[in-house]
Amino acid sequence: MWDFFNKLVEPLEPFEIIISLITMIFAGYASFRLMMQNRRLKELARTAPKIENFQDKIRFYEGIQTSNPIALALSLVPHAPSIKKDVEQFLSTMGWKMDVEEINMNGINSQSDIEILINQLREKRHLFDLRGNTEVHLFLQGPVVSGILIGAMFDHWKPIKLYHKSTPSVPAVYQYWCPLIK
Repeated sequence: MWDFFNKLVEPLEPFEIIISLITMIFAGYASFRLMMQNRRLKELARTAPKIENFQDKIRFYEGIQTSNPIALALSLVPHAPSIKKDVEQFLSTMGWKMDVEEINMNGINSQSDIEILINQLREKRHLFDLRGNTEVHLFLQGPVVSGILIGAMFDHWKPIKLYHKSTPSVPAVYQYWCPLIK
């Protein structure tokens, strides 16, 4: 083994050998540290606290708890230009009185559409703050990516209550699913 190493190192100058060994030691140390950090992160992920009493949180946020609620109806698909009438019918069926704001788009087809959606959500958020709305009932018909963007936009803001239209769809029948919580 040493003969092989000597033949490999023989043409190198002593300075190059020292630099190579130091580099090898640092690379080994860095690799070891990254491996240990990765192991700690995996252990932390396994021991992350679980959501407790989620069903209680769902029941707590159900219905209207505040004085100035607002409904936000988002239709982000090309085949349904607006869901406002369905939302109004649902609210009427429940006996709830609240304004309905809407955002309508002909689908989310590109990154520029995502930018438009984000800007419209920001406008609605500022409008709701200016009006003093205290909770948002969110009705969404759109792609999954829009739901993620909406969740990021409205996270830690006001109580956001998520509603789902069942499949197969019975006209204007929404179900309260849960609040937007972590």
